[in-house]
Amino acid sequence: MWPLLVLLLTERSLASHDSDDTDTVEHRVTASQAAAALSLLNLTQLEGQGCPPCTDRQKGYCLSDDLLMDHCTCDHRHVERLPYVEHTCYVPSRIHPTFASDCLEYVRLLECCCHASLLPLMKKKMHNASDALRLSHYLLPILLISRWLLLRSTLSVQ
Repeated sequence: MWPLLVLLLTERSLASHDSDDTDTVEHRVTASQAAAALSLLNLTQLEGQGCPPCTDRQKGYCLSDDLLMDHCTCDHRHVERLPYVEHTCYVPSRIHPTFASDCLEYVRLLECCCHASLLPLMKKKMHNASDALRLSHYLLPILLISRWLLLRSTLSVQ
């Protein structure tokens, strides 16, 4: 349960970037772009080859703000390695150190551990959101009709 919570916090926290950064957007993946990418991607397209098993610590990195902060530091608009995650990267006013040991380690962790953790989680999240949207299409008419019946019965009593 905690990885989903961390991921939800991650998506929101990138919107509120460091106060010492400028407001210039370096690149952004919108919710609709992320959803489109999710529908096209499968894990075998993203997995690294010859990767050792991932540790719990590495998997934790994949589901934390650290991954997206490293993405914003190491990748730029011409290299979008997280097209299926809604996020915004800003042009920093200073160089930020990476949480991984360096950008090469970030890419290795992304390819070997993070895509395998994130992609299924994001697909599940998108599926749950579409289920909720479908459910709301059924619930809204029911709520409107019940409200109308309640108002009608109240008016007929008076």
